[in-house]
This record gives sequence, structure tokens and C-alpha cells, in this order.
Amino acid sequence: MFAVGSYVKVRAGVSATENLEGALCRVSGAQGDLRDVRRVDTATGALIGIEVRFLASELESATR
Repeated sequence: MFAVGSYVKVRAGVSATENLEGALCRVSGAQGDLRDVRRVDTATGALIGIEVRFLASELESATR
């Protein structure tokens, strides 16, 4: 569903740590239906913060 490197956002209503609600993130790892995501610094495009794991169904596509 979302390959490593894809830009995503956490779907509305999904509980998220690290203040990821509505934040631009990028998939940094994938294992089956699980996706590891990290926040993206919108100014530089760099990944920041820690990886947080979600089901792919809890994410939606986003653009930088």
C-alpha cells in the first residue's frame, strides 16, 4: 500500500504519539501491513524524531 519513501499522514481519528496528528511523515520501514513512519521537516525534507509504527490502513497518502 505505501512503499518505503512514500509521504503519508496519520488518518483523522487515529491515536498517534510524538504529535504526528496531521504532520507530514515519510515511511521509513515496512513489514507486512505495518509501516514505520517518521516526521518530515518541511523546510529541509529531513526525517526527524523517532519511528512510530502504524497499520497501513491508519495512514493516508500525502505530498511534500
